[in-house]
Amino acid sequence: IASCSYLRKPKRVDLLVEALAHLDKPVEWTHFGDGPDREAIQKAVDRLPANIRTHLRGNTSNADVLDWYATEPVDLFIHLSDSEGLPIALMEAASFGIPLLANDVGGVSEIVNGSTGCLLNSHPKVSDVVEALQPTNLDRLLSQSFRQGVRDAWQDGFNCGTNYRRIGELL
Repeated sequence: IASCSYLRKPKRVDLLVEALAHLDKPVEWTHFGDGPDREAIQKAVDRLPANIRTHLRGNTSNADVLDWYATEPVDLFIHLSDSEGLPIALMEAASFGIPLLANDVGGVSEIVNGSTGCLLNSHPKVSDVVEALQPTNLDRLLSQSFRQGVRDAWQDGFNCGTNYRRIGELL
C-alpha cells in the first residue's frame, strides 16, 4: 500500500493507521510526506501489530516518488482526506496502473470509480476502510487487466499530452 500527503489532521492518515491495526494479513505500507502530525502518526505506527510493516519516507521529491512507483510493486494507493480538489497524488498513482482507494470528497470521484478502484463515502469510518482492505474486496483490483484499466483511465482522462491535444483540437 502507498499513500502520499502532508501529515496533518485533515489528511486523515491517522484513519489509515487505525484501519491497518485491524488487519491480520501481512501488509507493507509506504507513506510519502511529512508535517506537523508526524510525531503523532509515528506513535500510532509504533503500536501497529507485527504483520504491518511501515515506511514513513517523509518529504520526498516528486521525481523520487515517481521513480519509486516505477520500481516498487504497489497493490493499492490510499487517500482519505477530509477535503480535496482533484488530488495530483491520485493521478500520479493511476499513471502507473496502481488501483485507488479514496473517499468521495471534492473532485476525487472524477478519478476514483469502479474502473480505477474503490470510492468510499465522504467520511468513512475505520470499519469502512478495514472492509475495503479485505481480500474479498481487493481481489478484483489486483489483476493485471484491472491495473491496465487504471492506466487506460488515466491515459484517457488525465494525461496532459492527451488533454492538451484535445484542447488544441477544440481551439
